[in-house]
Amino acid sequence: MTEKTKLYEISNDPTTDTHILVPTGYGGLNDEELQAMEDQVRKADRLRMQENEELVRLRREEQARLKALDDKNPAYKKQWEKNTGRKLGEPEPYIPPEQTNKENQRQPVGGKGGCTSCAKKGLMGLIKGGAKLLKAELGIDAADEATMETRKALCLDCPIYDFGVCLEEKGGCGCFVAAKIRIEGEECPKGKW
Repeated sequence: MTEKTKLYEISNDPTTDTHILVPTGYGGLNDEELQAMEDQVRKADRLRMQENEELVRLRREEQARLKALDDKNPAYKKQWEKNTGRKLGEPEPYIPPEQTNKENQRQPVGGKGGCTSCAKKGLMGLIKGGAKLLKAELGIDAADEATMETRKALCLDCPIYDFGVCLEEKGGCGCFVAAKIRIEGEECPKGKW
């Protein structure tokens, strides 16, 4: 009958799921030394799992905090009320077909159909705007929460704000407001903040 050799895990790489197992006597090390190495690997695994759990917890807390802010004052609420003339959740009034005509129908921005601000900005404007969106998503140069709330309130009340964009046609910058308010060094084109 063959005797089973004890194997010790002396290293692992969680990104590649690679484990290094060595037998008793490996490299001239005795069982106590190999067991101490394996204990260190297990301890590192536990710490890594705790760190991952903490990151998941922090991510969930941040998502809950942002959802609570949006639930308290959804960014689209004032825009909806401004454009429809009724409160959010209020049913649309019935207008008989014979009373509808072209004058009652909403015209697209610029009157021609399509987005004119994107065409004006050109490729460089889109690249800069994309960089701002990325900075905001990653939290780079992030403004504090009070500053973001103040900026958000000012933008939602501004006549050049339209469904998340500061309209160039009305003297705005053409930026996505949700991203712009989150970056510390940004300024309002009208000097409001």
